[in-house]
Amino acid sequence: MSHSSTRRLSARGLTAVAALALGACSGSSDSASASASPTPSSTVIAVGGSFKGTVNDEAVTIPDAGVACPSDAARTTIAVASQSGTAGSSASVVIDADGQVLLADITTAESGPVSYSDGFNVGSAIAEQDGKTWTVRGEGTTSTDASPAPGSPVVPFELTITCP
Repeated sequence: MSHSSTRRLSARGLTAVAALALGACSGSSDSASASASPTPSSTVIAVGGSFKGTVNDEAVTIPDAGVACPSDAARTTIAVASQSGTAGSSASVVIDADGQVLLADITTAESGPVSYSDGFNVGSAIAEQDGKTWTVRGEGTTSTDASPAPGSPVVPFELTITCP
């Protein structure tokens, strides 16, 4: 599978995780987490936590942010989106079992998309974990090409995400 196919599949998967996880929310800010009744074909994903981030030293605002952090033995997927249905800003990160950032995508109305993927030679990212809190720092490309070329413009980002 090519890197661009992997990236598209990963982005779609993250979107699906965010939609599933955040769709289970009641929309009430009083709830620290929400879950759906499990069925044989669904997985319950806790939603809650907190988010703070910057892109190019500008604050990333995600109104009524909800965080979901499903994980397995191979990776942790972190998805942040508005629980109130406010589209326009979201963040997602995939970190492997060794703590390496595989993918980081941040989208805001102000900055547009910023992406890092370890499959491309553009940008960099590191992750640090302290309990349930992940700090992800790096540089991501602002290119909207499916396969950004080395030398594509990059901007710095920093995300601090606490999982529920």
